[in-house]
Amino acid sequence: MEPITLTLLASDPTGCAGGKCPTLYRGSDGHIYVQGFVVEDALKASVSVPNGEELVRIPEALINAVRNS
Repeated sequence: MEPITLTLLASDPTGCAGGKCPTLYRGSDGHIYVQGFVVEDALKASVSVPNGEELVRIPEALINAVRNS
């Protein structure tokens, strides 16, 4: 099996510090990968997040940047 490679789609256009930005990537396997901030347990408790998944937070501006590219 080939290793998956990631290609940058967009980073948070509102700015970030030291490369620690919410970011979207396209994987060579056809999936979209999201780098974001893990949300607090109290917020996660308000939705059903199955084992093996994580709830992350990204700015809406990141989604708009992808739409406009």
